[in-house]
Amino acid sequence: KQLVVHKLHNHSPHLGEARKCYSCPHGGCGKLFSFPNKLKIHLKTHQGYACEVEGCSKVLPNWSSLRKHRTVDHAPVHTCTVCEAVFKQKCNWKQHIKIHSVS
Repeated sequence: KQLVVHKLHNHSPHLGEARKCYSCPHGGCGKLFSFPNKLKIHLKTHQGYACEVEGCSKVLPNWSSLRKHRTVDHAPVHTCTVCEAVFKQKCNWKQHIKIHSVS
């Protein structure tokens, strides 16, 4: 009996819209959500994802774009101690170092 009551109160399709009481404040959007965390996630589609690296003011449209930006633009650099060549990828830096040790 409890399962039936639970299903009626929580999973009934006609009650779904009534339970959506968290609305997007962004002008013209009008989307409604049942849970505040879902609204918070949705708001990022309007606000974007800001890069948190000091000195970078880039704002990207989604999380995957932000992750790619950090990987490409803020990757640690590897500098050759012999000729000061700079490499973003450690494997390329290691390969480069070999040219200095060839006799």
